[in-house]
Amino acid sequence: MNLHNKILLLFLMLVCTFPLQAQQNTTMYHMYGVPQSNSLNPAFQSSYNFYIGIPAIAPLYVNGNNNPLSFDDIVKHNDQIDSLITPFHPKGNRQEFLNLFKDNNFVNGDFSTGLFSIGLRINEMFFTFDINDKASVHFNYPKDLITAALSDGFPDNTTYNWSKLGIDAQYYREYALGVSRHINDRLTLGLKGKLLFGKADIHTTNSLMKIRSGYKSWDLQSDATVHSSLPFVKWKYDKNGKLDWDNIETKKFKGDTIRQIVMNTGNPGFALDAGFEYKVDDHFTVSGSLIDLGFIRWRKEITNLSLKGNYTFEGELVNSYNKDSISDAANAILDTLKNEFYLEGHDAYTTYLSGKMYLGASYNFNNRLSFGLLSSSQIYNKKLYQQLTLSCNLQPIRLLSTSVCYSLLNNKSQNLGFGLSLKLINLNIYAICDQVPLHWAKSKNSEDGPGYIPYKTKGMDLRLGVNLVFGKEKSKKRLQDQPLIE
Repeated sequence: MNLHNKILLLFLMLVCTFPLQAQQNTTMYHMYGVPQSNSLNPAFQSSYNFYIGIPAIAPLYVNGNNNPLSFDDIVKHNDQIDSLITPFHPKGNRQEFLNLFKDNNFVNGDFSTGLFSIGLRINEMFFTFDINDKASVHFNYPKDLITAALSDGFPDNTTYNWSKLGIDAQYYREYALGVSRHINDRLTLGLKGKLLFGKADIHTTNSLMKIRSGYKSWDLQSDATVHSSLPFVKWKYDKNGKLDWDNIETKKFKGDTIRQIVMNTGNPGFALDAGFEYKVDDHFTVSGSLIDLGFIRWRKEITNLSLKGNYTFEGELVNSYNKDSISDAANAILDTLKNEFYLEGHDAYTTYLSGKMYLGASYNFNNRLSFGLLSSSQIYNKKLYQQLTLSCNLQPIRLLSTSVCYSLLNNKSQNLGFGLSLKLINLNIYAICDQVPLHWAKSKNSEDGPGYIPYKTKGMDLRLGVNLVFGKEKSKKRLQDQPLIE
């Protein structure tokens, strides 16, 4: 296996082993016994009169997805040689593997932790206040990047379009104050304002990046910009503004650096959530919400870099038919590119949160069983992702509530979700997964003994929450988050 195939294999294995598709939170929406369900619809009121979350796990959320690949797309069993092989093996099918990729592919990862969460009922109103730290990474890569990496040689006069290559990563803190009010016996409205403070960000705008391979030369066209607010990075430039890549300094993550990042308030922002819940009758309820309509204005520790121009690489080094020279050619191009980034300035810029819309309906057979239908929509990278979820929500005993849901994403990807909530005296504990792995393969090659791999999974997520809860609503029982113990 040559060098660029090894690098590609490592990248793909990381993507599928730690899957960082735009899967959305859906299982929690219609589930009983989850005080933090108001994060998906601010109109939802907990039936507890008062709750307070345990710091760092009220809730804790991790999520990772990629859209083209699952583990069994990377590693397959070959019956002829009775061995696991990759697409790069002589008996592997590279074209079949390449056909799995879309024109635009992505790897997404999200993490959030609730530092503080509290809810309080006052008559017909319910107030919530939350402090959350949130981080996300979204990496886009075009199919042409994989096509080039899979080539044993580069045909003469072939153009590879890498214009969709880019990364968006940010970390911010959210202070959210919400209020929900029963307008009457049927209608409940909710609103939540969020004060945001950006801590770190890197954002690329890649409007043009094309490479044309040739027998004696390669040509590159580029028009890319990098915006960053990274307080732990000190960029270095020469007198002409060219980035001095080799002398970039990064601060060690010790006490002072961590405090500087966490307490940074120089990048303010604001977001808004709005929602409603309407009881059509004693059994049928409809609801809807708009979540994360907001922005962050990055204006501290700002660096704007650009890679713009036309570049030509000539000579035998980039002979497209000499396999031994391909790795050297790629290294030469990368070395040239990293030294062609120029400082454009230190201008402030704005990023926008990925807004979401939820529209739900539920039918309550009784106080213990309901079925829900939920449509969720999200715009990411100028593309609309839609998800339809059918859920069954059951409270067999007052100590326990569960939710099982089936989701269809963009009429293609299918997921099974599961949630479990317990109430032990005044302690509420819940765990929710929107993407439960259903297909597992036994691995015999682990040094620690046999293990299991979710070989058809393209993503995983987990939400955990622990709350102290007190009292219950005195009015007519509501299905949404009703008390688990009388």
